Amino acid sequence: MNNNFKNFKSKLNECLTQVYQAKDVNEAKNYILDTLNGSEINPHMKKHMINVVGSLDTLVGVQTYATNSMFRFEGLSVTKYTNKNR
Repeated sequence: MNNNFKNFKSKLNECLTQVYQAKDVNEAKNYILDTLNGSEINPHMKKHMINVVGSLDTLVGVQTYATNSMFRFEGLSVTKYTNKNR
């Protein structure tokens, strides 16, 4: 497994904890955006994730997206992804 990807999964897991401790939607979004902006994942995927997070307007929506993203990067997604998509 690529070290950058492994490190991102660890950072995403840490971010997920912070997202669930966030007091409001903007705080949760900022945790995710900071994590994404500091990562070296596929630029296309990063841009997509930033756009999705920006469009969310509820704390539960951000928490759900963060959880689903973690599942995806852990390989537990319902949709099949390849390393090319990461």
